[in-house]
Amino acid sequence: MAAFYGLLSVLERRVAKSKSGDPWFSEVQKLSVKDGPLDQYMSALKQLDSKLTAVNRPERVGKWLDWEFDKQEIKDVFDKLERLEVFISAALAEDHL
Repeated sequence: MAAFYGLLSVLERRVAKSKSGDPWFSEVQKLSVKDGPLDQYMSALKQLDSKLTAVNRPERVGKWLDWEFDKQEIKDVFDKLERLEVFISAALAEDHL
């Protein structure tokens, strides 16, 4: 999970150092439109975090029994995060051109 949040931290630091007139800054703004890649990324992170937190709570032992059913859903969320990470990483790479 930390790696996924780490990517957002890097993006946040780069945006803070950018000027609004920079071409890179304009491209990153396109990623942050409502329901765009950044919104989807954050939503997927929250979904994954809630699933993993629910499974790891000691008082929710019954959740361990549901783990088999949740594995595919969690895998799907990881797959989505990885696809969205490509867009965000591309935006970060543009900063270095």
